[in-house]
Amino acid sequence: MPVKAHGNHNSEGVLEKQLHENLLVSLNYLDSETDGSQICELTFKNTSKKDITVNPTDATSNKSNEEGSWLPSFLKSSPSAEDESAKLTHSKEDESITLFLGHVQLFGYIVLNYKFPIDTSSLDMNRHQQWWNNVEYLNQYWHDDGDNEGDAKDPHVIVENTPFIAEHLKTKLTVGGYLGGVKDLIVGGNDSKPIEVNPTLLHDLINVYNSYPRTDSTLPLNHLTDSIVPIYTTPQSLLFLDLSIPKYASKSFKFRLPVNENLPPSYNTRSTGPACDQGWISIRYALAISLQEGSIVEPPKTIYYPITVLPHRYVSNKVLQRLYFEEPLGLDKTWTIKSVDKTVETSPVENGTSAKADFLKDLSDLIDSDVYNMPKISTTERRKSSIKTSSAEISNERLYTAQLPSNLKTSYQLKVNEEEVCKISVSKPYYHVGEDIHFKIEMNSREHESQIIGLIAYLEAHETYHLKDGDKHEINKYEVSGNIKVNTLATTLTNAGDSKNTITEFVNIPKYLTPQFESRSFMNLTYWLNFQFNFAKVAEEDIGAPDLVFKSNTFLRSDGVGSTQHFKVPIQIINSVTE
Repeated sequence: MPVKAHGNHNSEGVLEKQLHENLLVSLNYLDSETDGSQICELTFKNTSKKDITVNPTDATSNKSNEEGSWLPSFLKSSPSAEDESAKLTHSKEDESITLFLGHVQLFGYIVLNYKFPIDTSSLDMNRHQQWWNNVEYLNQYWHDDGDNEGDAKDPHVIVENTPFIAEHLKTKLTVGGYLGGVKDLIVGGNDSKPIEVNPTLLHDLINVYNSYPRTDSTLPLNHLTDSIVPIYTTPQSLLFLDLSIPKYASKSFKFRLPVNENLPPSYNTRSTGPACDQGWISIRYALAISLQEGSIVEPPKTIYYPITVLPHRYVSNKVLQRLYFEEPLGLDKTWTIKSVDKTVETSPVENGTSAKADFLKDLSDLIDSDVYNMPKISTTERRKSSIKTSSAEISNERLYTAQLPSNLKTSYQLKVNEEEVCKISVSKPYYHVGEDIHFKIEMNSREHESQIIGLIAYLEAHETYHLKDGDKHEINKYEVSGNIKVNTLATTLTNAGDSKNTITEFVNIPKYLTPQFESRSFMNLTYWLNFQFNFAKVAEEDIGAPDLVFKSNTFLRSDGVGSTQHFKVPIQIINSVTE
């Protein structure tokens, strides 16, 4: 069994959903077990606020008396405060909530973000309801740079031409006419009349949890099902039967959730999704909690709680990572949850006598042992034995790859026309999410040549899609960090006589990023530190100006000549042992 790093599969904390005005359902992800399973606690709370209601019997009788009276309305006496208070009585009805049954299901899927139709009409009155409504974001904050023109950069052509997606689009994973066996995701049916659904709960499948306001409007279900590609699903596992929750009371269930170690990691789940500015696809997992309130004849309601799956590290004679999307996952028929008792019974040791006795026995055995009569073993044999003990056997090495390249570098040289311009050094050969990438740039002084007068640095992600046609691949790039801008003009002028000028800065790796991973049949995820250098030729009379007053006025004229060069440094971002 390979040794792997475990940790919480989810860092969302407590996720709450107000199902209706009387029922609040919350899920808390607790610790992970050593076998990779996740401990969860699901709580149902009765939030009913009924205290005083109008007595329907009194109200009806008073109304009939008023209708039977022959006196005009202006001659009738106004009701007194006592009469009004007499109509208000404490509710006699049972305010407890009854849940007939509850099921738990784990659902894994890929969201094709580019497939969602987006209406970008400027006026709200002209724009219909849709699964993506943040048009202001598209109009004001995100702008296409124009590099994705033509079919060569069309995500419809690229993503759906990868072997994995092409196969799963041809035969989608359906169970009983439902996508992935999820009862809300109905497929097939009458295409001439698309199914309309309330998006309040289903919206959590494709976007940030609880970000869609409660509404009575409906949306076409096929817009959602056409954009979802199921990759993993489980049967519904029974959680409870006939649960009654009194007013202001709560009931909790603690259970163990198995997580398949072959699942690909969650990816692009906290960004803007259908806008495609943070990736063309998303890899998501949802813990579907289905509830039937009242009786079995009523339709169930399903809450989709997001769960984050992290990549595993396999340690043998080197650190390995699994190649994802190489084997079909499909329906996991053996999956089921297990109840966990809230209180674990332990047998206490009286005054620590047992532990003390064990320690004294071990110490006595050590003293009595004869170290000189131990079997001799050579240093080489001892080293081999240690390696065997810490090694992990991999059943199929074809499904694994080295997590880090064999040649790790921390220093890079930028050359223009075979002449060195600068040297870039990073602080470490690899990083973890949440850490800072410290870098140093040593700029060479070049006489009569263009100098670096400014730079912009940022971290970007590369989605490398492997196409079915031979060894072809396409890359989708997007920024994942803010821009670090540095003006080096003053440094270039004042230190022109020096051989090198040095700049030190850092870029933070956001905690929500997914560590790098690889796949032969779908896509690779890698990260690069992008440097945009701005070059300009400095006038000779301005070099060494002590007061930075440019005699030639070169940098104050609009016709100043300059150029821009991009230089990218690969950044290895892997999952840590504590994850």
